[in-house]
Amino acid sequence: MRDFATMQQMTKLFLRALKHSIPHLGKSMQKQNYCNFGNHYYNRIRLKKYDLQNKSKISELARNVPSRSFSCKDLLPIKPEDEKSHSESMDAFEKVRTKLETQPQEEYEIINAESSIPAYLYAADSDNYEVLFNLEELKLDQPFIDCIRVAPDEKYVAAKIRTEDSETSTCIVVKLSDQPVMEASFPNVSSFEWVKDEEDEDVLFYTFQRNLRCHDVYRATFGDNKRNERFYTEKDPSYFVFLYLTKDSRFLTLNIMNKMTSEVWLIDGLSPWDPPVLIQKRIHGVLYYVEHRDDELYILTNVGEPTEFKLMRTAADAPAIMNWDLFFTMKRNTKVVDLDMFKDHCVLFLKHSNLLYVNVIGLADDSVRSLKLPPWACGFIMETNSDPKNCPFQLCSPIRPPKYYTYKFAEGKLFEETGHEDPITKTSRVLRMEAKSKIPQVHRARALGIGLHQIPQVYGARALGIGASPDTASAPCRSPDIGLHQTPQLHGARALVIGAASDTASAPCRIPRHRGHISTDGKLVPMTIFHKMDSEDLQKKPLLVHVYGAYGMDLKMNFRPERRVLVDDGWILAYCHVRGGGELGLQWHADGRLTKKLNGLADLEACIKTLHSQGFSQPSLTTLSAFSAGGVLAGALCNAKPELLRAVTLEAPFLDVLNTMMDTTLPLTLEELEEWGNPSSDEKHKNYIKRYCPCQNIKAQHYPSIHITAYEHDERVPLKGIVNYTEKLKEAIAEHAKEAGEGYQPPNIILDVQPGGNHVIEDSHKKITAQMKFLYEELGLDSTNAFEDLKKYLKF
Repeated sequence: MRDFATMQQMTKLFLRALKHSIPHLGKSMQKQNYCNFGNHYYNRIRLKKYDLQNKSKISELARNVPSRSFSCKDLLPIKPEDEKSHSESMDAFEKVRTKLETQPQEEYEIINAESSIPAYLYAADSDNYEVLFNLEELKLDQPFIDCIRVAPDEKYVAAKIRTEDSETSTCIVVKLSDQPVMEASFPNVSSFEWVKDEEDEDVLFYTFQRNLRCHDVYRATFGDNKRNERFYTEKDPSYFVFLYLTKDSRFLTLNIMNKMTSEVWLIDGLSPWDPPVLIQKRIHGVLYYVEHRDDELYILTNVGEPTEFKLMRTAADAPAIMNWDLFFTMKRNTKVVDLDMFKDHCVLFLKHSNLLYVNVIGLADDSVRSLKLPPWACGFIMETNSDPKNCPFQLCSPIRPPKYYTYKFAEGKLFEETGHEDPITKTSRVLRMEAKSKIPQVHRARALGIGLHQIPQVYGARALGIGASPDTASAPCRSPDIGLHQTPQLHGARALVIGAASDTASAPCRIPRHRGHISTDGKLVPMTIFHKMDSEDLQKKPLLVHVYGAYGMDLKMNFRPERRVLVDDGWILAYCHVRGGGELGLQWHADGRLTKKLNGLADLEACIKTLHSQGFSQPSLTTLSAFSAGGVLAGALCNAKPELLRAVTLEAPFLDVLNTMMDTTLPLTLEELEEWGNPSSDEKHKNYIKRYCPCQNIKAQHYPSIHITAYEHDERVPLKGIVNYTEKLKEAIAEHAKEAGEGYQPPNIILDVQPGGNHVIEDSHKKITAQMKFLYEELGLDSTNAFEDLKKYLKF
């Protein structure tokens, strides 16, 4: 086993090798026009600690791989001579860290900083810094390391590097020695993992991405026995492939998936040259994910009735579906957010009725411990971890920075990170409520799906990384004790989770001031609301509504400094968890996709009307924000009920559904058919899309002001569709202005096309500032205090 000094030296060697390797990666990562790198993003890594510990044997077949934990938390910048100038020019997201994961179980974290001086990759030993890698020397446009994997014997390191204006990455392989060299570089790599064969040779598996599609898997070796060969090709263009190494490194899983169906093959981590073993051939409508422990496979799947996610188990040498035994199931309206496997425990991260839980299953005694997490928490952030005794994770909310928690298996307790308490906990509270509809629920179509933009997280996190949005229901086996809760508790921001509805129905349970309502067909629509506890006359406060409602994905509720600033300045934030999203599970998604997309629009309208009727703001002070596919519902609402809104901000919005889904030359059209339908071959789908597609329903009427941010190199949402929408909207507004006559004040329509960039680009303070300025100006509000606070939070 290598000691601290040895591993630190290896890290330095790797970074030095990066310095000399990256400039030779080819034109795919070079920009023809060199930009001013002083105004671009750079990465810095600081070595903080390095712990080594033995990993106990999982089974007779498993290898005894040393577990390693490399941490770079609490990063500190280099202090140049012009320290004051440097600190004043820091980008908004110096706090935002990108997790880099190595295998087995190393953890790196990096920081992105927008700075007027060069930035570096560097190592630190106590207070001594050594600059290893100056990114300005690379002549790349906003380069950063996306992912790292260390080979089992630590002879090689593979790193995936990309730039801010592209989703394609290049994987380089560096040999760690006294004279480190770049062994190979592979363009357009998505996922990659190391295994070791019978002769202790490192083998790298990686997926090749072309036009956002991953259909090919390659297998490569290095050194004297260098080879690179295609291992698998998926023939169906509606499927994609990704790689995932089980927590114990026993198997490499080859996952073949689309929105509805999955198929998994096992590659033996001890004999990677043997043919892979099929777990279960793809069955339309059946999704499953695989983990391994002690010669058994743990399979999270929606197979069987009800068609919701449940945990099943089978012997590793008998993987077929007829051998799957039901092992664990959850109550209705419980979403499985993620799963992590340990030596003696399985940990499920759950969301039930919009509250977060952790269920710890003891694999030795089949015990189940369910922990209800603090009510302020709205989301999990998974932590890379190799310690069999502890399960760390973070909790977050839109207005509160992430906080660390650790569940210790021996004590059976959850420990909270100590330290400075966020001041917002003393000035606000959280309250969650639900009300049931009297009207029978309808549209119980059995369907499911997986979120397009979650797939990269599956292999990026150490936990299993569930891509779908499960809503598991009861079954004849163990179930956690999770019920409905009303928790008027002083903690976090005041978050009110209430049911929204149209005016056509009422709820049997009325709670003063926060009445639960239902959508037009009887569905309860949850909302999460934030505002200052001491706010008076909320009807006169500005309101910012958030919506998504697609792919079975939850509405993002991670910490955003600008959201915190808005709440501090008196704004109300409302997150509407409409159908089509994943907050209430697979059925919630099924009720809002294909020919049920209008349900999501009805839900959004019901949410906003309920907010107004309950005294939260008014139409003249109501704004709406949406990203990507959330633009469908936001744009549809602007067409159908523009009087509910004053202003709208859209980022990389999907607005031209019909033309996009009829263009099969676009990279994602075939993958998206299960979400939106096939208007090219199905007249029913075509006519239905026409009913809600924002671009198809623009008419001469008054619209709210709209600020659209688009990206020049966005491969997921074509810029052509956004421009087409904007032009049609401006024409309709001009026509309405003529009809309205003199004195009519038309809305502002702003299309901000960012040069470069891509669909998943990180936020910059420039973009945040522009969006906030737009909202304040449209509502006629004084933004002085807000922008002073924003500078404090974002440090620019």
